[in-house]
Amino acid sequence: GLRIVFENGAVLRSDLEINDSSRNLGTIPQNTIIPRRNVLECRVNSCGVVRYRVKYEDVEGYISATIRGGNEEPILHPVESGTATDKFEDFDDFRADSVTSFDTPYECAISWYNSWKSGDDHKLEERVSLEVNGIEEFMEMVSNSRIDGLSQLASDSLLEIGRA
Repeated sequence: GLRIVFENGAVLRSDLEINDSSRNLGTIPQNTIIPRRNVLECRVNSCGVVRYRVKYEDVEGYISATIRGGNEEPILHPVESGTATDKFEDFDDFRADSVTSFDTPYECAISWYNSWKSGDDHKLEERVSLEVNGIEEFMEMVSNSRIDGLSQLASDSLLEIGRA
């Protein structure tokens, strides 16, 4: 499970991303322990903030692992209740000091792109032509939502990049 250690508690928000559309659902008080069964997932948002989706008093939402900006003081610590199923064994993979934090989604995207470009995945252009010969071919590709020679996931990724 998770223990809230920050003196002001943990803000429970409606979304993974922390922005104007993410509603504040309340605050979980300091020293509250959220049982492992109510810790539903752990994800890193587009700014590199480790966020947990939790259920607290019949409300589901996201809380951050640390306060952003400056020293990134912890908001929570993992706790074990003594049974193997309650242990949060993968927490070390999501420690704030093991995750790069970004101020904006753009900075995160640039970092990801530079990492991707330095690997072999960018050689996609050598395996398949990305040229579209006219609006008819484009419309057919979009309606099929799959590009010849690519998996569904790779096709969707390219189509999403095109919308940005």
